Amino acid sequence: MPWAKAALVPAPSGGPAPANDGPVQDAPSEAQENHDQGDTVTGEERETQAARGRTRAQRMNELMRSHTKAELLPMACAGGLVNHNSPEKWRKDEIASAMVDIELRAADRP
Repeated sequence: MPWAKAALVPAPSGGPAPANDGPVQDAPSEAQENHDQGDTVTGEERETQAARGRTRAQRMNELMRSHTKAELLPMACAGGLVNHNSPEKWRKDEIASAMVDIELRAADRP
C-alpha cells in the first residue's frame, strides 16, 4: 500500500553515518505471525463456520423483530446472562447477540 512504505532513518548529526542507510521495516506483529502459521482451515471447516454465522445472524434478526428490549433482557437473564455487566444499559442488538451466544453454547453441550 502506498501509505505503508517504510521511512528512511536519518543519520544522527555529529556522528558517523550508519552502515545500513536503507528503509526501516517493522517486525511482524505476533498476530500476523500467528495468522500466517495458523491459516490451515479446510474448506469444510470454513463452510461450517459460515453456516454457523448465517444461523447466528438469522436467529439474532428473529429476536430483534419479535421482541422489545424490555422482553429480551429477562429472557437473556433467564438463559444465563450474568448481570455484572449492567445489561440493562446495553442496546437491544447487544442483548439479542448475547442471547444467541447463550443458545448456541447450550446447543453445543452434550
